[in-house]
Amino acid sequence: MTTRRLLAPALLVAALLLAACGGKDETASNASAPLAYAPAGTPYVFGMLEPMPDDVIERFMDRGERMGEIYANQFQRVRGELARKGGDERTGKFIEALAAEFEGKSLRESMALFGVDGHQRMAFYGIGLVPVLRMELADPAALPALIARMESRVGESLPTGKIADQGYWIIDFGEKDAPLMLLAAVIGEQLVITLSPSQPDDATLKTLLGMTPPSSSILDGQRLAQLQQRHHFLPSMIGEVDSQRLLDTLAGPATPLETAFLSALETEKPAFSRECRDEYGRLADLLPRVAFGFTRLDTSRMEQISIMETAASLATPLKTLRAPMPGMGAASADAAIDFGYSLKLGSIPALAGQFATAVNSAPFQCESLDWLNQAAAEAPKLGNNPGIYMAATVFSGTHLIIDDIAFGDDMKPSKLKGSLLVGSDNPQALLSMARQYVPQLSSLEVKTDGSLQKLDLPAIPDVDIQVPTWVTATHNMLGIAFGAGADADISARMKSDPAEQPLFVMGYDGAVYMKLMSTVMNKAAAEARSDEKREEIEQTAAMLDEIYGSWLQHVGVRIDITNDGIVFTQNIVSAP
Repeated sequence: MTTRRLLAPALLVAALLLAACGGKDETASNASAPLAYAPAGTPYVFGMLEPMPDDVIERFMDRGERMGEIYANQFQRVRGELARKGGDERTGKFIEALAAEFEGKSLRESMALFGVDGHQRMAFYGIGLVPVLRMELADPAALPALIARMESRVGESLPTGKIADQGYWIIDFGEKDAPLMLLAAVIGEQLVITLSPSQPDDATLKTLLGMTPPSSSILDGQRLAQLQQRHHFLPSMIGEVDSQRLLDTLAGPATPLETAFLSALETEKPAFSRECRDEYGRLADLLPRVAFGFTRLDTSRMEQISIMETAASLATPLKTLRAPMPGMGAASADAAIDFGYSLKLGSIPALAGQFATAVNSAPFQCESLDWLNQAAAEAPKLGNNPGIYMAATVFSGTHLIIDDIAFGDDMKPSKLKGSLLVGSDNPQALLSMARQYVPQLSSLEVKTDGSLQKLDLPAIPDVDIQVPTWVTATHNMLGIAFGAGADADISARMKSDPAEQPLFVMGYDGAVYMKLMSTVMNKAAAEARSDEKREEIEQTAAMLDEIYGSWLQHVGVRIDITNDGIVFTQNIVSAP
């Protein structure tokens, strides 16, 4: 298992790297598209309806001059770990040969090793639960040539097989008695990577490799088109995990393909009782799918969202937890770091009571769902927690905005400026609580008119800089400004927009993050106990510098509760 455990992440990184560079001529036929091989009823799918924009791909490629070196170092690390932990020697030699192929190459040149030029469509989907990655190749001869060079360097050949004159490579991780293996094949102008039983029959192989296409593909219906329309996804990248289809796959009779895998694993498909099938079905109705895709994708910005869809009967009570995020409208995209969360604590008791009533009125009979019965029994205790009632009157959210921060080589802050905003329906009560921990507040008369009061705090231990501090309040917010010049910024931030009610936000500037990580990495490298560990840290630092120093200007993440469900949004601004 050592070889499999160490090599699998490396192969996954390589596969995802290839998949991330998708896109092709828009006139290409859907009949030959990778998604055309995904069954209509697949429980999960991720792929491209249309190509990614050429200018996005080219910008991505042009900024990866050092990526080949980074990949080579990462594969060498895997090789070293494999040797230390007694992994398969042959596999280690092939990893070393692959690392040698990456050395000195840019991202564009690295992708060309596999026959990819950045303009290929891809699809990742399940035939039942079995994962399949399928993508188009610009040069179908490149991958066989790469493997031939690696075999020549190692002096051994990768295991291979053949079905109906179609060859494929076998990746067994050096564990020849393992029940499962990876298969990779170049079929026409496409690369296919999938999981297979170690001794598959012809029908299984043809199904997995797409030589026997599905009777109906996901492109034959409107499933992806409806998903795209519902969430305003771009056609370049779109996908979902469908709860009901996943349940049908798990609970239904074993298919011939599943039987082949079950036989290899020497097990049987677990049986679902009628009660379990019905109760899991009810949960699937409440959480019908997780959908994901891009809503913006250009050379300056990328916005990707993942949505845990919820039924209206669940979305409506969940929305009662929302509260306006303090200072959200005035938070600058230029901030070095911002972090915030908001929650209407007063809604928790009612929500806990609704959950308890719903479950207790019809307890789950399925043994594997008994944890929900136990949770329902405990829910009233949460709803009756006096701490929630006390906090609900004085707290609805907090937002920390750091405009400027820097650290010296000793990791002590050398610069600090920002604002801390706390949403509250009763700022004076919140101040009274704060005075118990910050006695200096007792000498201040803080009015809720937005006026600023200088707060004289003792020096921060082990910090050599002065951090002047001010406090202010309005009828629904308490604010603290810290650092030279912060008093000029906080007044504009003492607002909350009712339209901005995320549960959570986080953002950071790419350059600031890189400077912080460089300081941390340099300190760690200096304290490393071995040359090998120091080299590993330096390689990680180089990878972070390539990504955050060259590609990313700002990264933002937020979580919202909407009518559609729970929405996770990631917004990336590209470096100029």
